[in-house]
Amino acid sequence: DIVKVTPSSKVVGDMALALDASLLDPDFQAVTFRSSQSWHYLFYMATVAVRQHLRMPGVHAKRTSGLELVPVNGGAVPVQLDGELAGSLPAKIRIEPEALTLLLPPSYRNQFQRKQQQQQRT
Repeated sequence: DIVKVTPSSKVVGDMALALDASLLDPDFQAVTFRSSQSWHYLFYMATVAVRQHLRMPGVHAKRTSGLELVPVNGGAVPVQLDGELAGSLPAKIRIEPEALTLLLPPSYRNQFQRKQQQQQRT
């Protein structure tokens, strides 16, 4: 299985795995690709290119503020962060409020401020 956890919709260029994710949201989207056949992942990536992967059997997306990943059979499962090896499972992933500063272009910053105002009203 492959699990992709992202606060952003884009992965590489215009390829988007988490179609509803945004850096402006207080949570993230986890997308799982489940198959025991390695060749299925080539097919999954082809559907990602045309943004149809969430319609495929074995592909699921879920919004969450935290996630715990554990190996199913106790074996070593590598974990990557932004393409770099970061260790192995088990792992906990969560949003840490105000943990880092993002520099945003003015249009994105305006979008962020509008979203914050909407959240304060609700």
